[in-house]
Amino acid sequence: DSPSKVGLAVFGGETRVEAQVGKFNRNLKGFLKALDALKPPGGQTLTGHALQYVTRNGFVSQPVFADVSDDLPRVVVLLTATPAADDVVK
Repeated sequence: DSPSKVGLAVFGGETRVEAQVGKFNRNLKGFLKALDALKPPGGQTLTGHALQYVTRNGFVSQPVFADVSDDLPRVVVLLTATPAADDVVK
């Protein structure tokens, strides 16, 4: 059993969590189906806002992390088609 957990969020002018971390454990087909069904929210590409949102809300206070060692890395994979419209590095 792997400690790897996956969640899914989409961003544009706003950031939406489409699947909480841990929803697709052992369900690659479900994850790929959810990924294919994503609809961009539109608006500006607020990459900095999305990264802040995910790091503040995507990795903390999640019951799925209760059995995961705190020293394991948390990784965000960001896919975007346009340059950021906001400050990404602060």
